[in-house]
Amino acid sequence: MTSRLFSLVAVPLSLVGHLLFWGGSATLLRLYQQFGGTDPLAVAAVAFGILLIVAALATVALGGLGAFVVGV
Repeated sequence: MTSRLFSLVAVPLSLVGHLLFWGGSATLLRLYQQFGGTDPLAVAAVAFGILLIVAALATVALGGLGAFVVGV
């Protein structure tokens, strides 16, 4: 039962983390290529996305589904 609970926590963390990471990274790349600068909100989105992915990894390490949940 606890492994299902961990997977229910890990899936949303992984999805939101990946969306924030890839969205923020794309914004940073676009801004850097067009204007040569960065956006602090995009940097924060990337950092928060990485933290959520790490939290999902930690949750999966405690659960039993392995790397399947995180998308590795």
